[in-house]
Amino acid sequence: MTTQAEIRKELAGVEAELARGDAASLAVARQDFREFLKWVKIFEKPPGRGEIAFEFWPHLEEMIEAVQVERLILWMKARRNGATWLIAAWVVFKGQKAGSYFPLASQGEPEAREFLNKVRYIWEHLPAGLKCGEPTTDSRSELRWGDEGTHFEALPSTGKASRGSAITVAVIDEADFHEYLSTYYYAIRGSVDDNKAQLIIVSTVNPDNAGSLFLELYNGAPENGFRKFFHGWKVRREHDQAWYDDIQRGYPDKVRLHREYPETAEQAMAPPDTLMAFDVMALDAMKGECKEPVETVQGITHIWQKWYTGKRYVAATDTSHGVGADDAVTGIMDAQTGYVVADVHSNLLAPEALAVASVALLGQYGNPLWVIEDNDWGRVTIEKAKALGYPRLFYRSEGQPGWHTNEGNRLGLWGNLQEAVRQRLITVPSQGGLGQFYSVIRNPKKEGRIEAQAGRKDDYPMMVALCWQHRYRAVPIHGGAVGAAPDALFVGVRRAPGLRW
Repeated sequence: MTTQAEIRKELAGVEAELARGDAASLAVARQDFREFLKWVKIFEKPPGRGEIAFEFWPHLEEMIEAVQVERLILWMKARRNGATWLIAAWVVFKGQKAGSYFPLASQGEPEAREFLNKVRYIWEHLPAGLKCGEPTTDSRSELRWGDEGTHFEALPSTGKASRGSAITVAVIDEADFHEYLSTYYYAIRGSVDDNKAQLIIVSTVNPDNAGSLFLELYNGAPENGFRKFFHGWKVRREHDQAWYDDIQRGYPDKVRLHREYPETAEQAMAPPDTLMAFDVMALDAMKGECKEPVETVQGITHIWQKWYTGKRYVAATDTSHGVGADDAVTGIMDAQTGYVVADVHSNLLAPEALAVASVALLGQYGNPLWVIEDNDWGRVTIEKAKALGYPRLFYRSEGQPGWHTNEGNRLGLWGNLQEAVRQRLITVPSQGGLGQFYSVIRNPKKEGRIEAQAGRKDDYPMMVALCWQHRYRAVPIHGGAVGAAPDALFVGVRRAPGLRW
């Protein structure tokens, strides 16, 4: 029979083995953020679950990787997606290095202190093996630990905060709600860059702050150096359609609903319904027709419906600089159904490269009428299309290829598209393309001029507008071969004004 002494000895051996295992795990956790998170406890306020272990939701897995490799991060989100707890855990993990400094800014002092409270809660509930020293300062606005003073400071977003400090990681939480975001951002940015520090800006979108610095930075990424992320209301497992339907009943103002609980970034940034150029209900219904293309070529050419003999197609192009700002887009529309059957869409295509990619795509649809807007870079695309021998370029008049948008024809161009959207006469299967329709506004500062919201894009809607405007010029294309259709196919067809074959 086993004696009590033998049992105690065996239990002591098990405990020693577990302790050795914990020590090894803690050693790994001190170096590996993901392993560190396995030891993190967070707290959900009532009616939440109270103290729980950190949960590795899929969207948080993406951000766990991002914070470890990206220096400048912009994170647009829906409410209650775990962002603040993850960032709080990240700065605690980085705080193991002695002498680190972490300015934690929010829209006001109460909110900044709440962020610091999350940092404090995580630190207090870590095992001793992950705590770097004991607290030397612990107040509502500051937390320091260790002999060399790892320092966390809760700050309102004022211009004086953190200027000149040696920052390790700076956090701006709920940035779009900061009254002095611009002042604070430019005050802190110099120190961030001087120290090659990390800057994390996170926020839901403020419905009362159109044209904010947060949106400007988000829309300017990645060209401005930031890596941007978006996570909508669906990222939480318990957030299903029934949950959303229940939530939206409490929001008569759908703009505020879409800011607090957006499904897409475009929805989050959409202007108020009163300013939007296109019917919101129609756009929302059109989202149900978005789908993945049946074919994608080199990541820039997308095909939803292949060429079919006898169809009437029309194509249009809005050219960009090709340096990552505006989009370069060529689209092909079925003139009878209003369906955008294919496109070339990229923000990195130079004007001549856009022409080459477009000619290749248009050749698959029998070389339909091609309307190219002749803005500054559009002229380069036009000249390249001519050099490539494209047979059916649109000419607005003798010797003047391309469409020229001016104040005389702009209203009609956009007005026709507005009516087509309202009546659901067109279909845009590209989710990214349709998303741009939400950013087109009647600008109250320019007497209702229809254009993209500041910092947003209207390149895809412009392409669709040009296709729709010139659909009546399209002619049926017959034949079995894919490629340039010969003039013989059009014997007996009257050439519309402005058409060059």
